[in-house]
Amino acid sequence: MLYKSNNPNVYLDEINFELIDEFDCISDPHNMTAGMNPKEQEERQVSNIYKEKSHIVTVKFANPQYQKNLYYYCVQSLQYIYLRNYIKKQMVKVISINSFPKNISNDTIENRILVSREDGYVTIIDEKSLHSEDFMTHVCGAIDTICTVKANHKYVVTWDKGLLVYRNFKSESSF
Repeated sequence: MLYKSNNPNVYLDEINFELIDEFDCISDPHNMTAGMNPKEQEERQVSNIYKEKSHIVTVKFANPQYQKNLYYYCVQSLQYIYLRNYIKKQMVKVISINSFPKNISNDTIENRILVSREDGYVTIIDEKSLHSEDFMTHVCGAIDTICTVKANHKYVVTWDKGLLVYRNFKSESSF
């Protein structure tokens, strides 16, 4: 059985969850009001072209060993990866990427965040330094998902025509 929340697009199952953070990730997608007080933010409100369409948002919690109380998220229609503190309810970092993200997954072996993209590349974010780097795959088109296989440290990439398995990703500069 599903329970409907106050938001008509959100459904909850029978288990009660504690709400730890709630915000509109489309209201300021370029993080232009960061550091402003609430009155300045309200004055700065611009008509938002993103509000008119639906968005797919993917969220992954950061490794608490490196980033406490944080989670990563992406909106498939924006070329950013966001890092947000759910205790302080504020944006920590906005990472610009060169394409639209499709999905985020955790690489628990190397403590990295893997971002599959529309252009067939993978953006890898190191959770300790928050440094990001782009890697080329052999996929012509959007990567749907990417995951790690812990047993033999391989990466599995899927897209609409199949899947590929990599031992490691090579940076674009190494080709």
